[in-house]
Amino acid sequence: MNIALLRNQFDNATKGNHKRMISASTDHFDKLSMVAASDVVVNGFYQVALPAFQKYIAKYAEVQTNYNLYQGQTQLFEDEIVLLRSTLIRKWDVIIQNEYDETSAQYKMLLPNGRAPFQNNPYDLRLSSVASLLASVQSMNNPNLATLASNIDNWLQTTKQLRTTQQGTEASDAILRQELEQARKDLATAMHLVFFQLCVHYYANLSKVETF
Repeated sequence: MNIALLRNQFDNATKGNHKRMISASTDHFDKLSMVAASDVVVNGFYQVALPAFQKYIAKYAEVQTNYNLYQGQTQLFEDEIVLLRSTLIRKWDVIIQNEYDETSAQYKMLLPNGRAPFQNNPYDLRLSSVASLLASVQSMNNPNLATLASNIDNWLQTTKQLRTTQQGTEASDAILRQELEQARKDLATAMHLVFFQLCVHYYANLSKVETF
């Protein structure tokens, strides 16, 4: 027996390449559908395998949609981080310096390391620095800094929510990709079965199998 025939060529050819599975399976099922319309036996093969194909196509679209959403959410969050680095911390620093000289103890309580923690650290550490600044400004209980505290709080809450949403979508992406891979394997198994069924159906003229 040719052991190679037992290997699932559809699985092997599409591992790590979901676009290839989309192309190969769509072509295969389109051809099956055409013959199934006039051949009741082939239609039986087609109907049994069709759910695996439909599930894979739907899951692939779901992964793409979720990834596009993730990309957009990432940009929204990163836009806020850029705003913090380039504009907001500068404005906040100027407002603070209008109240406290940068050599004063009060200034050091608010911005002990200047603007650097808001511009150079990993994203989540920058958020932590903003939260620390907010708490310090509030603890000063300076009415001239009340508007600043409110502005910092509004930015922080909005940006934290963007981060939470983005990371939630990222987690969904990992799960969906695992489900997509399982759907690919299931579809490859279904296509492998159809291959053998077609070989039996066209045993007298195996060249017809190649047309599928």
